[in-house]
Amino acid sequence: MDPKFHFQSAHCYFILAGDDQVPVVFNVINERTGTSYAKRIVRASQNGKTIFSLIASFAVPEQSQLEYQVKMPKVLFPHEFKCEMESGLAGDERSIMFHNSIRLPVEMDVKVIPTEYLIENSLPSNKLYYWMRSKADLPPDQLLHSLIAAYISDYEILNSSLAPYGLSKHGNKDRKALTMIVSLDHAIWLHQPFKADEWHLFELQVKPSNTEYKIK
Repeated sequence: MDPKFHFQSAHCYFILAGDDQVPVVFNVINERTGTSYAKRIVRASQNGKTIFSLIASFAVPEQSQLEYQVKMPKVLFPHEFKCEMESGLAGDERSIMFHNSIRLPVEMDVKVIPTEYLIENSLPSNKLYYWMRSKADLPPDQLLHSLIAAYISDYEILNSSLAPYGLSKHGNKDRKALTMIVSLDHAIWLHQPFKADEWHLFELQVKPSNTEYKIK
């Protein structure tokens, strides 16, 4: 693809569980390549079965005449608190899970806003906030920054959907665990250039679900 096109959005669908011991075959369809916009459809397969599909759009950067900014929530800034991992304690469940399971070519720094702070400041119980950035300075490759942004944007979404119910993906002394939880789809839009080596605040909001929960 012409490098003039920058990644703009992705709509992902997780169809079957993948196997990291089996090669993945990617089939890319050039749905459209115009003057200002381009679109690709990607299917990932293992053993002849589609396990993942993606619709991605790309655009030539333009200066918008219409812009607005959502009001910044009143939360702690990264330098104003330490997560439990930084403090040398037993460890925040979400941070440990992230550092142990996520696979990226760069090491990420993640700081989840403590639940106690949200409660004390009357912030909505159906929202979760965390800061994230790359620990190392990254090269000025906008595609690399966008890819990292897309990858890490799926982090914490599942846990945020369970918090209002007093549940957790893994369970602990305070929260029960679900027998199974998976992500079926995911979407992301990057309206402006994204620098993954700078702190970014992620705000996750839970929506009602009609899924039947099975608790163990």
